[in-house]
Amino acid sequence: MIRKLLDNIEIKLVCLLLAVIMWLYANNRTDIIGRARAFITRSEQGAITLLDVPVELIGTKDSAKYSAEPNRISIEIICSSGTNIDIPNVKAKVKLSNKISDKIPLKEDNVELPNGMKFVRSEPTEISIRQK
Repeated sequence: MIRKLLDNIEIKLVCLLLAVIMWLYANNRTDIIGRARAFITRSEQGAITLLDVPVELIGTKDSAKYSAEPNRISIEIICSSGTNIDIPNVKAKVKLSNKISDKIPLKEDNVELPNGMKFVRSEPTEISIRQK
């Protein structure tokens, strides 16, 4: 019995490791990963998806001359469990550079959110800029 258990032990260990990796990958959207991250960082955080968030263009004196298309986006944010979110007043403030291009990708470095919120991703991933 023990001999059969120890036969091809390397293959069995690799299969066990692959099974654990696949289980973690399949459970990526569950609370297990979130609890593990919170345990490691010692701060409880949660991911929230906000739908229909208005886009506001900032960063240049001429930003009032431009509009974003679409003017409302969905964003996923991470915030601490103690953060108070005034959801009706949340705006995604997109920074414009001096050289305004037709399309601006929505990334963490050019989207400002209220304090306590961290940008993760958005849908759509970029917006078009047009003159009013």
